[in-house]
This record gives sequence, C-alpha cells and structure tokens, in this order.
Amino acid sequence: MQLTNENELLSQLQNLVSCYLEKNPGLTVNSLAQRANVPTSSLRRLLLGGQKHEIAPHSVLNIVSYIFREKNISKLITKIDRVIAHFLTKHFGHFVFVEKLSEKDSEKNRNLKDQTKFLIYQMALNHQGIDSKIIQNNFGFLGKKKLEEMLFDHILEEKEGRFYVTNKSDVISPNIVLEHLTTLLELKDAEFNHEKMNHFSHLTESLTKEAIDQILEIQNNALCEIKKIINDKNSLGDIPYFYLNLSEKMIINSDSN
Repeated sequence: MQLTNENELLSQLQNLVSCYLEKNPGLTVNSLAQRANVPTSSLRRLLLGGQKHEIAPHSVLNIVSYIFREKNISKLITKIDRVIAHFLTKHFGHFVFVEKLSEKDSEKNRNLKDQTKFLIYQMALNHQGIDSKIIQNNFGFLGKKKLEEMLFDHILEEKEGRFYVTNKSDVISPNIVLEHLTTLLELKDAEFNHEKMNHFSHLTESLTKEAIDQILEIQNNALCEIKKIINDKNSLGDIPYFYLNLSEKMIINSDSN
C-alpha cells in the first residue's frame, strides 16, 4: 500500500510538472528547478520516471508552491491533487494554520485561553495522561476545579484514574500556544545541561530572504525527523518532554515585503 501511495504521488507530480512546462514553453527544466529551489537532477528524474524512492518533502512543497504561486500551506493543499495534499499534510501539517475553526474547535480554544486549563491540557496530551495528584500538587484547589470543568466540557476523559485529552485531532490555534509561551518556558528545568536532556540556543542576525528560506528548510527537515521519533511507539517513556521550534522576523522595515 505504501508503494502504491508513493507511485501515485510521483505520477501526480510528474503530470503536474509536465503540464506546467507544456503551458510555459519558454521555461526549461533547469530554470524551473532554479525558480522552485529544487535540485535539477531531482526534477529531471521525476520527469523521466527515474525517481525510485519517495521524493524529499521540501522538494514537493517547493515545486507545487511555485507552480500554484501559493506559499500558505493551508491554502495550497486546497488547490492540489488529494495525493499530493495528503503527502504535504503528513509532513508539514504542523505548519497548517486553520483560519476557520469548527464550532467545537472554537469552543475548545476559548477554554484553553485559561492558563491552568492549557497547562493541564498539555500534560494530558502525553500518552500516559495525567493523574489528579499531579494536578493537585501543581495547581491546588484551582486545578481540581478546572479539571472538573474540562471533564464536564468533554475536553478531557478519565481512564483508570488518569486523565487524557478526549480528541487529540481537534484543532488548537497556534495563537493559543503563543499566548501561553511565557508560561510554558517557565516550566523548564533551571539547569539546561541537566543530564544533557535540556537544550537552549539563541541566535540573531540580519539576513537575506534567501538565507532565511535556507534556515526554514533545515528546520522543516529537522522537525520531520523529530516527529518521526516522537510518533514511534518505541520512543514512548515516562519523561515529560517539551520541544519548541521558533524563528521570527523581528522588525518589519518600511521597505520590507
């Protein structure tokens, strides 16, 4: 089944690129590769049917993003073939910002604006969930009250004395996470080098758009690999772990795009 999906993906990409080149006869494979920021060799293998393995996720994204002139992934996946859309969602779904939340998701987001509820929710997302003793020790009577409210609103459910998020597939707005970013950072271990499990780094510089695009590509690739580890059942343990990936264009000048 996996091989079939890969063949469908490569076939759809091949058709997409071929049709685009036919509609733009003045565009060569080399120039398209350069404009889409993908290796020319990869694009040629794709067109000649010589691609034997799954194409790199960032190459797929760059190709369809250029052809459809759309860099917003959430908008892009609504314009493309379902096979390609599924592939991009699989690898870049964490960047998809759903602008119109369902009524259920909107209600959950309103609930999670509450700091205590948000922190309980984050701990309940783990495969082990959270027990009432941890909530009591960290949040006291207020935590118990918020837990009861989250159970009543079906945000959490109880299984054998532990509490879990009812539906992990519900959409949580990135803005909610950003609102609580300072609170999340306050939960960090005071010693960053403690048992070599904690890490923090900080860099700042004025860069070109091309340099920023290169950094984002590295981050995307690294995040895909990290997600594979986190989603691997063999990785599940008893150490709560928090990962944050953040980069930001700091100040918008008057001549910025």
